[in-house]
Amino acid sequence: MADIRHQNGTLAEIMLCVYLLRCGLYTAIPTSRTGPIDVIAYDELGSIYFFDAKKKTERTTPGSFHRRKRTLIQRRLGVINAYVDIINGDVVFEPHFDLKPTIRVRSRPVSEKRD
Repeated sequence: MADIRHQNGTLAEIMLCVYLLRCGLYTAIPTSRTGPIDVIAYDELGSIYFFDAKKKTERTTPGSFHRRKRTLIQRRLGVINAYVDIINGDVVFEPHFDLKPTIRVRSRPVSEKRD
């Protein structure tokens, strides 16, 4: 079984992809698991964005969270850190990236049976 940190990291990547899809972007995950980019997103105009997904971890001060520095290669590539709250799905981008979901996802309760 994988380490809980790896599981949380994978969950943060998946939740970031869902968030970006809801914002109208297309997403792709690189096949290399050790590179500087976790998620690649692009829009219909051909703009490409690189993201590094991080699980948002709260500090003891309310509203404050651990921020991580980008590596030199990430800065050169313009990678955006995406801090994902895996409890409620909120995403904070650093440097700031103005993006809001436009597509609502309706989820079905777990107890509801499928036909």
